[in-house]
Amino acid sequence: MKTLSISKLFIIGLSATFFVGCSGDELPVGMPSLQPVKVTIVQDGTPLEGASVQLMPEDASNTWASGGSTDATGVVNIMTLGKFEGAPAGTYKVTVDKISSEGPVEVSNDPAGVPPATMFRLVDPQFSSLKTTTAEVTVAEGETTEQLIDVGPAIKKELPKL
Repeated sequence: MKTLSISKLFIIGLSATFFVGCSGDELPVGMPSLQPVKVTIVQDGTPLEGASVQLMPEDASNTWASGGSTDATGVVNIMTLGKFEGAPAGTYKVTVDKISSEGPVEVSNDPAGVPPATMFRLVDPQFSSLKTTTAEVTVAEGETTEQLIDVGPAIKKELPKL
């Protein structure tokens, strides 16, 4: 009868634990249950595509990063840690930002070369700052949260060059 050594059993057990732990199905240790959150961003009454949306918890004990990017219909299904659907229950300030560029994105080290791209903010800066945003969402335990946020008129504000 062939037997396995303790070290071989340990390695087999460790490998099995690793593969089960990497399946992505389980929430990380300490993460609270997540509630579905769908946020729609509009600007001038039109869905805003490609905006970055972040939920910043008002409760300092909630340290889980939640957010996402809007699709063509202005909708973002909020994710926590970029891969788990939803956000923990609580009240959040919402920041919204969208940046675009004109000109070549590649920066040249040659002073006579192509100038760097000009970057523009396309959402009122009020919404991109945690200190000034007026957008909020409350996520309730056991419910799907849907929120519409209007970021006001379209803008195109040049950002300082680096």
